[in-house]
Amino acid sequence: MAPRPTSSLRRAEAGRSRPVPLTTLRHQLEAREREILAAGGIAMADSANVTIVRRFYDNLGPPEILMQVLSPTIRWEIVPGFPYGGDYTGVEAVFRDFFGRVLSDFDNWRTVANELYDAGDRVLALGTYSGRAKTTGRTFTARFSHCWTLEDGTMVRLQQCADTAQISNALET
Repeated sequence: MAPRPTSSLRRAEAGRSRPVPLTTLRHQLEAREREILAAGGIAMADSANVTIVRRFYDNLGPPEILMQVLSPTIRWEIVPGFPYGGDYTGVEAVFRDFFGRVLSDFDNWRTVANELYDAGDRVLALGTYSGRAKTTGRTFTARFSHCWTLEDGTMVRLQQCADTAQISNALET
């Protein structure tokens, strides 16, 4: 019998209610590599932390998947000037007080991470938010940077910066 994998991916999934098999993660990474190569880029294997953060961005929607990668005690720091700027502590507060407000004020909200950079226990994500304000009908695209801190395979802190003017302008009546 072959030895069980002891990779950081296995540790990242330890204790989760629905662990993702390593074969599934491997297939996801291979698909991503094919996308990069098709676009003329150079594909490199993601670190375990980048894989976890990528899983977050690729699954913004199903809360059961987000609950697997976010710490129950996550610290969610949103830049002042952002319509929902402030600090949120705990995954319930993030879902209710942050995402709940975003989804009630905007249609077609999208968060797309275009670039992910490994920095040890941190991962830097650069990307864009886009959507349409329900009250005005105005659309926007705003750049963001997210600095994620990870511990034991879960995301424990988000430090967010964004082009807040674009989002605020979309909301102004």
